[in-house]
Amino acid sequence: MDRGVCVTTAMLRRIYEAEPVGTREERLPRVSGAERTRQIKEFLRRTPNVPHDSKGITSATGVPKSMIDYKQSLSSDPTIRREMFTNPRTGTRRVYWMYVGAVPQSSDLREPETLAFSPWRSWAERGQLKYAEDDQRAGVYLLSRFEGPMNGDVAPSCLNLPPEIFYIGLSKNLNNRPLTDHDGGKERYRDKYKEDPGFENLYVSVCPVFGVGCADESLMYSLIQYLEMKLAWQYTSRHRRPLHYKKR
Repeated sequence: MDRGVCVTTAMLRRIYEAEPVGTREERLPRVSGAERTRQIKEFLRRTPNVPHDSKGITSATGVPKSMIDYKQSLSSDPTIRREMFTNPRTGTRRVYWMYVGAVPQSSDLREPETLAFSPWRSWAERGQLKYAEDDQRAGVYLLSRFEGPMNGDVAPSCLNLPPEIFYIGLSKNLNNRPLTDHDGGKERYRDKYKEDPGFENLYVSVCPVFGVGCADESLMYSLIQYLEMKLAWQYTSRHRRPLHYKKR
């Protein structure tokens, strides 16, 4: 036995174990198996009944392909389905994972009549409606023009939308749109109310529907799309005129 080679190999092993390749700043923090599994399941729950291959899961979560089903952490979960797909042309096989657990039923999906809008705030004071960084919300919102200051406690009703509303919209994050800025809404306001270039009579009200990043975000986004259209129809049917968002 060549002891020189053995010594060299042992030394290299100790060096490798004590100081991994790369600087300390470049190393990624160690992630436990339970945390990897949690990240994968959270990602799959966001798109129920949609299959994802290992490449897509790794891209979304950063979990390596070899660790996706570590110790059968996914295949042992009854809410996660594992399916094998064989390409009939090439004969290659690929594993797909899909969340098949419970999703919100119709009783959980609220109609506009049960949603609560915030009090109106002027455009200059819209920041007062922002949510905390760890509790951001998606939902629908209203833009309106009122002559003179509004009472701070006045909030719009879903069943009694005021005629002054000129824009109904949805947002995946209300803190961003409209509570930070809204180019489309301001452009519409400028076109319609040229006499108020400073937006002094522009008001906003928001209605949160679900938390940003929730497990059923893709499903709940369909809900706010529906709510936006239903609110627009309620406005149209009540005031006998549609809301036009585009220039003619």
